[in-house]
Amino acid sequence: AEAMSLAEQRQWRPAVERMSEALRIHRTLPGGTAELKNIKERAYQYYLARAQEELAGGDLDGAEAEAQSALSYLDTGREAKSLVQNVTNRRQATSLIANGRTLLAQGEPEEALRTFEKAQAMYPSHAELPALLAQARQAACDRWIAQGRQAMDAGQYPSALRLFQKSRNLLKDYGGA
Repeated sequence: AEAMSLAEQRQWRPAVERMSEALRIHRTLPGGTAELKNIKERAYQYYLARAQEELAGGDLDGAEAEAQSALSYLDTGREAKSLVQNVTNRRQATSLIANGRTLLAQGEPEEALRTFEKAQAMYPSHAELPALLAQARQAACDRWIAQGRQAMDAGQYPSALRLFQKSRNLLKDYGGA
């Protein structure tokens, strides 16, 4: 009864400890194992909901901490594990986006584009990615078109055609290629 009262007050750790202690003392406690499982499941759901709220609010550290708390009650919890992976992906994507910006600023649009595409695979809903991807695609096409024009001026028509096609394949009807 004490464990259930603690659970009602969302004092999950003491509730689990009390129920576990009662089960150690009274191994045949009627319904005890089911009650312990119920308390752990409720604690898991409580911390999972908090983790989801933190993630929705953009607090990655808070979301990860709450998801880890949820997992301490139910270590097989797929939702919490997925949320932890989501946090990891968002962190990695954020780092990739910063690297992509640097590459773009250094005049490396193709590498920036690959970096932004990796970030998009990890964090597809990142608000800035569509614009960054478009910027990198345009910069890559600008480079290929300029190289294609140089190749044409040098009489290297097959090379020029490949560069223009590469640009057209990336961004159809961009830059007159």
